[in-house]
Amino acid sequence: PTSRDSVRVYDPYFCQGASRRHLVALGFSSDNVKHEPVDCYAEWARLDGLPACDVLVTNPPFSGTHAERLFRHLHCLQTKGQCPSFLVLLPNYVYTKTFYKELYLFDDAAMRAADARRGKKAQSTARTENTPSPCCLFAPASRYAFWSPVRNAGTEEKEGKKRRHSRADLGYRSMPYHCFWYAYMRPKAGEASSAAQVRLIDAWRKVRGEEGGNLVAHYGHLPNSLKDEWDPT
Repeated sequence: PTSRDSVRVYDPYFCQGASRRHLVALGFSSDNVKHEPVDCYAEWARLDGLPACDVLVTNPPFSGTHAERLFRHLHCLQTKGQCPSFLVLLPNYVYTKTFYKELYLFDDAAMRAADARRGKKAQSTARTENTPSPCCLFAPASRYAFWSPVRNAGTEEKEGKKRRHSRADLGYRSMPYHCFWYAYMRPKAGEASSAAQVRLIDAWRKVRGEEGGNLVAHYGHLPNSLKDEWDPT
């Protein structure tokens, strides 16, 4: 087994550098954690890929098109067999977004039926040997709280609320969405993407069981409390 201090970790979305501090505290080597204040999109375009890493671990901004741009880039690398394993923390609604269904769930019968009922045109793409399987989803046992640095805290918050949910060292706390991790295991040579995802789930359950939450291969197996309102199951 690989030790943590030898694993190369990449977090492309930089805020104030807390990600590096947290990863180092968990036993990862600071020298092997790439988390820098750069334009990650420009860096990906320059490299035509990602910086060298074994795993990408990140919590992208929820606003704008950041989640879509990240997943489109990762999906492109997956189809080429060049994508590292990844863990991406995002709100529960992302798996029902058009871009995610286009990339990973275009042949999902429940999603296609739900889209048809809403008058949405189904994707006609056919799944091939190189098409990545949908991400596994890790649903934590309890809802995550997020800390926003003072400079990023929403200006619409009232001062009384800020005082109740703030810490000088962390900023302001909020729990805006149910969130979970979108997880992908890089396949071994000659291994199908779906088999790698099964291997990921088996390894998790062998080590952790149901401790801390549930890791599932399909959104339909998520706890109902974490499903998005547009989930057809």
